[in-house]
Amino acid sequence: MSTTSIPNITDYLNDIYDAKRRDAVEQLKYSYSQNAQRIAADNAAVDAQYKRDASQLQGEQAIQNLNLNEYAAAKGLGSGAAAQIRVSSDNAYLGRGRALADNAAAARLQLTQQSDKALADYAAGTQKALTENEAARAKSLLDADKLMLDWYKATKKK
Repeated sequence: MSTTSIPNITDYLNDIYDAKRRDAVEQLKYSYSQNAQRIAADNAAVDAQYKRDASQLQGEQAIQNLNLNEYAAAKGLGSGAAAQIRVSSDNAYLGRGRALADNAAAARLQLTQQSDKALADYAAGTQKALTENEAARAKSLLDADKLMLDWYKATKKK
């Protein structure tokens, strides 16, 4: 290298900060992907649990109906009294079914909120990482320009 040529490290610095940007974005994508997968698995678990609970409730209600029919027949209850007992049992069944559905809906809502937060955190984290990377790049490039200018001035004095 001759004493009059100025070394250019701009490309080198840009390569470094491009790699840092890619790494930061990839880390954030990976973290978001992990969160999204966990939330999807939790959502599937909520659905599966709801189906199991609803199926169990239906089975219990079927048994309850058989027992009520046998009870009404054994007691010689007329159709009006038997129907009244059945309505009461059906109301309890519907209430338990609504409670199951409400619990599942509340769990899904919570998971949706977690998903929304994960996406917002990913977007904010990406923006922050990009902004910080570009600020550091600009500072490094300015520092490099200052060093190159100082080097140039020093070589011109010789």
